[in-house]
Amino acid sequence: MVQKLKNSDYDLLNDIEQLAGGKADPNELSSLALAYMGDCVFEMLVRTYVIYKGGRHVKGLNIISDKMVNAKAQSDMYNRIKDMLTDEEAGVYRRGRNAKSA
Repeated sequence: MVQKLKNSDYDLLNDIEQLAGGKADPNELSSLALAYMGDCVFEMLVRTYVIYKGGRHVKGLNIISDKMVNAKAQSDMYNRIKDMLTDEEAGVYRRGRNAKSA
């Protein structure tokens, strides 16, 4: 069954299209937005890695990725790549890392 899109759905699609076509400036984003997006990107990379490493059922994949996607694991990963980051990239990382949510 195909559902008809509502006007609000078109608004969302238009907004996503504009964001995808535009260039986001990390300096204009809030620290919490940076941290939120960083968590998303890191989790996507980890999930991709886990899927390609072995054919497990979804529960097993989730258990493995949960061990890799947490604050400690992210801190360890940062420590491995920090010398490769530009000053600007390191600044963006620090802004996102130091963000505190309510």
